[in-house]
Amino acid sequence: MRKRFKGFWGALLISLGSAFLISFLFWAGFLGGWQNRLNDLLILPRPASPEIVIAAIDDKSLSQIGRWPWSRAVQARLVDALRQAEARLIVFDVNFSEPENQAADRSLAQAIKKAGNVILPVEAEKLIYHKGQWLATRLIEPLPELKTAALALAHVNITPDSDNVARRLPASWVFEEKEFAALGVLLGQNLGGRSLTTDEKNRVLINFTGRPGNFRYLSISDILAGKTEDLAGKVVLIGATAADLHDAHLTPTSRGLPMPGVEIHANLAQTVLEGRFLKKPSKESTVSILFLLALVVGLLVWDLKPLWAGLATFALLVLYFLGNLLIYETGLIGDTLYGLAAIILTFLTAVLWRSLTETKERERVTKIFGRYVAPKVVDKILAASSEDLVQLGGTKETVTVLFADIRGFTPTSEKMQPEEVVMMLNAYLSAFSEAIFEEEGTLDKFVGDEVMALFNTPLPQNDHAERAIRTALSARGKIEELHQRRPDLPRVSFGVGIHTGEAVIGNIGSHKRADFTAIGDTINLGARLMGVAKENQIIVSQATYGLVQNKFEFKKLEPVLVKGKEKPVEIWEVVGARKDVASVQNWQGRQDSNLN
Repeated sequence: MRKRFKGFWGALLISLGSAFLISFLFWAGFLGGWQNRLNDLLILPRPASPEIVIAAIDDKSLSQIGRWPWSRAVQARLVDALRQAEARLIVFDVNFSEPENQAADRSLAQAIKKAGNVILPVEAEKLIYHKGQWLATRLIEPLPELKTAALALAHVNITPDSDNVARRLPASWVFEEKEFAALGVLLGQNLGGRSLTTDEKNRVLINFTGRPGNFRYLSISDILAGKTEDLAGKVVLIGATAADLHDAHLTPTSRGLPMPGVEIHANLAQTVLEGRFLKKPSKESTVSILFLLALVVGLLVWDLKPLWAGLATFALLVLYFLGNLLIYETGLIGDTLYGLAAIILTFLTAVLWRSLTETKERERVTKIFGRYVAPKVVDKILAASSEDLVQLGGTKETVTVLFADIRGFTPTSEKMQPEEVVMMLNAYLSAFSEAIFEEEGTLDKFVGDEVMALFNTPLPQNDHAERAIRTALSARGKIEELHQRRPDLPRVSFGVGIHTGEAVIGNIGSHKRADFTAIGDTINLGARLMGVAKENQIIVSQATYGLVQNKFEFKKLEPVLVKGKEKPVEIWEVVGARKDVASVQNWQGRQDSNLN
């Protein structure tokens, strides 16, 4: 549990760190251009309003009427034609700031006045945002007589973002205390649009309907030719669409094709008309979402296996993106890129942190158990869940303990040189160790010529008592083989004691030195039984015998009184494997009895 909570706090710190970094980037405006471009991809096309028609100064008109600019007399004919077609509003995205000649200017003024529904544009040479409003440094406006004849004036300034994409326009700006609304805003409200929704700088985010050309275009040459039968009640915007006139801008829906400025105003008008305003959440709410996403990913990496954590994180990425796509249709522009970045960064850092901590844990476990168990058991320990692995801080577990020592070691060693004693011990203890590791036992310690081994720890073994006895029988055979291979070694034999019961298991020792071992009455009794055993004798307790009596042949011995026990202890001598248990079945049993 302690280890799991340690991992939890690590995941929490990783999540908070990732969220803080992405939040800082968001608050400082880094990646803002990429965020805008990602949001551009979320715009889904929809039908343009049939109430808005664009009278296009296109290549066809230029070829038939002549080069631009056209005479004001031509513009007057256009206004008359649209008036006769009963257009609801006639809106120019063409500025008449310079005089042509008195007759031509007067004819256009008279046509505008007679129509009574003409809106003319004004432009600010430069805009400055100051104290909550946009200010124009210089005004470019129509000639006085045209301005007087017009129904209203509206600004046509298009202000692209830093990446030269037009996404928003000032809802209005002020020149010498006179306020001018954006052309699209004025049109939308005239058509019955709702109150405006603007950003923190009084700009309207345009909810574009689609790619350039989504609105209905009608060539001015056709209008002048009398093809105006279906313009009654329509708002007609007059503006340049020919590429040579250079009045086009990239928009979120351009896909590389610039949109004429007049159609940008038409999109703004439809945004206001439909009330489908785009708005961004507050910075505070975005930061809260970033922290939430990072925490969720951190917990996924902490709680799930790597594969499942990766799949769950990928699913979260997809759901988050689709969620932003859905809420975009409601007009809310989420900071999608930052959310995706928070998910990805948290996942990568959490996976890296988990990898490093697991590597450190592998080294720690290997350092603890590498001396006690076979390498493949170490691998199983590392692969085991924390619920399966015995807690190194100390826990009470049922184990089978095996003690063995060399009979007659002291008198034998007294007749040998020190280096010969060490060589002999290494040879015999190595043979016994091999038998322990073959049965996936834990080699607890060597004490002189004595060996202590544990079974059913640090990982559970359903057949731990059987493994201990098989270890003793195998060791006896290995010692005999060693005698045949090494005639130079003194012939020795082991006495073995085996007992099953509860013991306290864990890392026991001081802060500077601790060993994985077991203590308790079970361990003491196992050692006492070893002391009772004679040469080549394997003695087991009643508790061990009860678990494996059908697996081996036993010989009942007289109860013995051992130190620490008031009553004699029932003991049994292991004779060998039962004759009715086939060797193949024994082998298969060892292979199938794996660590859980």
